[in-house]
Amino acid sequence: MTGRPLLTLIVPAYNAANYLPNCLDDLLAQTFRDFEVLVMDDGSTDRTADIGEQYARRDPRIRVMRLPHGGVSAARNRGLEMAESRYVAFMDCDDRVDPQYLAAFFRTPLPDGDLLVSQGVAIEYIAQNRTELYDYPDTTGTQGELGKIIVENRLLRDGWTYCKLFSLPLIRREALRFDTGLSICEDLVFVLGYLSHVRQIILRSGTYYHYQVCPDGTSLSQRRQPAAETFRAGVSILAKQQALTERFGITDPEYLAEAYSEHGLTNLARSISTTDAADNRALQREIIRNRELFRQYFDADSMHHPIVGKKILWMYLTLPESLHLLPHWIVRFRHFIRRIKGRPIYY
Repeated sequence: MTGRPLLTLIVPAYNAANYLPNCLDDLLAQTFRDFEVLVMDDGSTDRTADIGEQYARRDPRIRVMRLPHGGVSAARNRGLEMAESRYVAFMDCDDRVDPQYLAAFFRTPLPDGDLLVSQGVAIEYIAQNRTELYDYPDTTGTQGELGKIIVENRLLRDGWTYCKLFSLPLIRREALRFDTGLSICEDLVFVLGYLSHVRQIILRSGTYYHYQVCPDGTSLSQRRQPAAETFRAGVSILAKQQALTERFGITDPEYLAEAYSEHGLTNLARSISTTDAADNRALQREIIRNRELFRQYFDADSMHHPIVGKKILWMYLTLPESLHLLPHWIVRFRHFIRRIKGRPIYY
């Protein structure tokens, strides 16, 4: 293609030969045309890269990069380095989009500056033949209005990178990247980091992105997560959420309970009886440091977790400082027993 496109679509793909053709067909059918597609092949062992290159020969807006297998975050980061546009967006290769999806971002002219544009999503549960729609009203807000928009539209909880349009100059200026050490909530960590720099939020109505949930209840990229990553994700999410609530003056207790609990506090709580002994002291310190958040906003009964995890959390939150090592040693003993039995320590 000649000249720089307005938008770059970054599409990570790993062993996605069965999905990629539909994804690329949908993108090439867009009514909005001023974009490029970067297919980031993450070391696939099937024909994913070959299929992408077949499409690239048909349409110069498609580029394919063959990468060593490093995970979705590394693939997205490489895409951010390669992009040659003003805006970037992300798409999972096993999802589908309607022809008007990209046009919806540009329904009205976008102002220059540090902005986030987001639209709704249709979450499709394939096995149940069921669809849930999450839509936004058409909304535009600047500095003094951002806190209200964030609360009313659950944006501290909405960690999807798909359905969003990001400013590439902002990303590069602030050196924002996906955390390659995480394979859980890495989207949310990135979005929260991005939100801390925006000066304008634009919401577009419409659910033109179709997020596909496979028959086993997962998306293509989901897998079981090591407990240490669950812990690190919880720490990062809480820190970013607290900074954002302070910056935007968010004080609504009901919303804060939802935002803090859904990912940050929940990930810390789930790590209690699963984190490796070497990491458990760090977990202990984080729970104690966030003790007031747990007391105000977290419902332990909502944990889908063995009762021992709830008891250890209760000990961390109620015992005096002199006894804080007690739950730590209980967890170490449980890990010792699991290793003897040859059981992995996973969330």
